[in-house]
Amino acid sequence: MRSREKKRPDRHCLPWSAAGAAAQRLPQLELQAHVEDLEPRLLLSNIHFVEGPTVVVDQAAGTVTVTGKIAGVGNQPVQITTTVQGTADISCQNPGQGGAPHFPPGQQTSFTLTDTQTFRRDENGNVVFSIVVPIDEDAIADASGACPNPKWQHEVSNIVISSVTVTATQGKDVITFP
Repeated sequence: MRSREKKRPDRHCLPWSAAGAAAQRLPQLELQAHVEDLEPRLLLSNIHFVEGPTVVVDQAAGTVTVTGKIAGVGNQPVQITTTVQGTADISCQNPGQGGAPHFPPGQQTSFTLTDTQTFRRDENGNVVFSIVVPIDEDAIADASGACPNPKWQHEVSNIVISSVTVTATQGKDVITFP
């Protein structure tokens, strides 16, 4: 055996000279990562807001619209919950009373409306979302429980939105705005 050759039990003798090394190399195998094979595993995530959220209250349309962008999303779906809190004046009328409709003086009551939607990430690990929460009289009356009987007629006025909270949840990661 020449001094420049190394003998290994699992490999052929490879000459260790500059001239012959390139010509006598063993074929190289290219290993490629297969992301498809990793799907059952959980990809790491660190969710955070990168844009917004932006809140638009449209009294005329009776909606609260929340838009934004979340980055650092793994491969699990993201649940985004929008919570709208406010106050309104609600008058209730018992339809069993005879005569013309008469609404007793309204009472101011608090209400909380919640909408939760699930989003999937795009190819860059981001979620762009837009959630519209309707602010209608029936939803406020139902949420506040101001009328003693659901069959009673109600009239809602002076709606004031006091806060909007956006909470994004993915697995154990939770972020909240504001």
